[in-house]
Amino acid sequence: MSALFFLLSIAAIFTYCTGMTDTHILPKWLCTLGMVAVVGMIEGLFILSGKQRRMKGLSSFTAVAFLCLCQAVYAIVQAIGLCPSHFSYRVVGSFDNPAGLAACLSVGIPCCIYLFRTWERKILKGASVLMALFIATALLLSESRTGILAGILLPAAWWMFTFIKKRWVKLAVLGIGVVLMSIMYMAKKDSADGRLLMLRCGWEMVKDKPLFGHGMGGVQAQYMDYQAEWLAVHPESDFSMLADNVKSVFNEYLTIGICFGMVGWLFLGLYVWLMIHSYRKAPSEEGRFALMSLAIIGVLGCFSYPFSYPFTWVVLVWGSYILLHGAYPITLPTHKAVRYTMGIVLFGVSSLLLYGVAKRTRAELEWGKVSRLALTGRSEEAFPRYKALMPVLGNEPYFLYNYAAELYMADRHEEALYFARRCRTHWADYDLELLQGELLNELNRYDEAEHHFQLAANMCPVRFVPLHSLLKLYQQAGDTVRADSMAQEIIDKPVKIPSENINRIKTEARKWQKRTLPLPPFKRGE
Repeated sequence: MSALFFLLSIAAIFTYCTGMTDTHILPKWLCTLGMVAVVGMIEGLFILSGKQRRMKGLSSFTAVAFLCLCQAVYAIVQAIGLCPSHFSYRVVGSFDNPAGLAACLSVGIPCCIYLFRTWERKILKGASVLMALFIATALLLSESRTGILAGILLPAAWWMFTFIKKRWVKLAVLGIGVVLMSIMYMAKKDSADGRLLMLRCGWEMVKDKPLFGHGMGGVQAQYMDYQAEWLAVHPESDFSMLADNVKSVFNEYLTIGICFGMVGWLFLGLYVWLMIHSYRKAPSEEGRFALMSLAIIGVLGCFSYPFSYPFTWVVLVWGSYILLHGAYPITLPTHKAVRYTMGIVLFGVSSLLLYGVAKRTRAELEWGKVSRLALTGRSEEAFPRYKALMPVLGNEPYFLYNYAAELYMADRHEEALYFARRCRTHWADYDLELLQGELLNELNRYDEAEHHFQLAANMCPVRFVPLHSLLKLYQQAGDTVRADSMAQEIIDKPVKIPSENINRIKTEARKWQKRTLPLPPFKRGE
């Protein structure tokens, strides 16, 4: 069992595939789910044979600590430049950004503390301390404030408050923690303040559907509409300069409320109560540090999106298993018919899961090939293969957006608009609104195009491209009054981050007011 857990953790941390459009996160999910299916099939066979196995606490803690150490070494190597990152961030380990790296490394610290307290030989205790230092160093290098708070400050505070009895030391530790958190806030103040807008708009979503929420994927499908509406009502708000194209509200608890409402919060509360109750019923060293790992995930969930990564789920299930098994030992039923039914059902469900994972993996690899084919200019050859993927990927917003964008580039505007609108049912997104506006503009449906450009402008008021698109739209429609007004708005608009494209847009607006130059073709990006 421990060996399977080790392999499952490797899949959740280190898997990547350059053949897919998402090279780092989706491959981890597919490989992890495939491993879950394999583990389920194996466990089903063991149940049928009447054998029961239990995961050993020491070996599982050692596995997590060792894999976190490997990830930490990888991140440190990236930091010193020996292994460059493939993303805009300098230190990401085997993930796509520091949030994933922090979510992985943070749970390694309590595992190292457990090993330090469990191992008796001095050399092994020293090794556990060294592992913790490597992991903490990588967390600091990641510059993830949430990771530093959850992975370093929380275990350190727990250690101090558990083993140091002097009151003045506890107060000093608390004061140091407050100072460090203040420093972390000031280091990226705009980012922290921008999350207040997410909380505000997310709470509006919860209030609209408080009981059952907006359903799975509610954030992705509707959040940006709420942000656009709020910013349109409050145009003078300081949040206007901080708002961006949001794919996560950076708070897992708010996400649960948005998607599942108070019912989701009720189940979350029951889970937290069950974990604490299980530890109190059967306190143990394993349970204590499993509970700390879950607490770290809970802190990460306040300021980040750890559950976007499969390793977080692996740790959640592992920690829950340790706590529950300690309080309520699980035994196989003695009745053969019941045991055989359990084994057959588990084997069958796991087999279906493995088939689904294999099917999705083939489709993702094919999409990777097709998207690269389209980039080489062979779009007409790629389109039939896009259509062939619809039965599997037809509800994936990124696939639909990619397909619609390729159709737009090939001047197949009616088809592109169909798939863009199909994508819109799953995804509220700034870039998608721009695409729909451009498509409708090409089809001379100016009023509809204006709606989408204006919605994109409301979603991200700091951006200039939607205003530039509206200026061209008014010019093409012959509405010089609104074109002049929009040109003036572009000229007066403050710039958050200067760029050549923004300078070009402002220059074109000034020239349009002077009627000296027609507007050039649209260019994406800022």
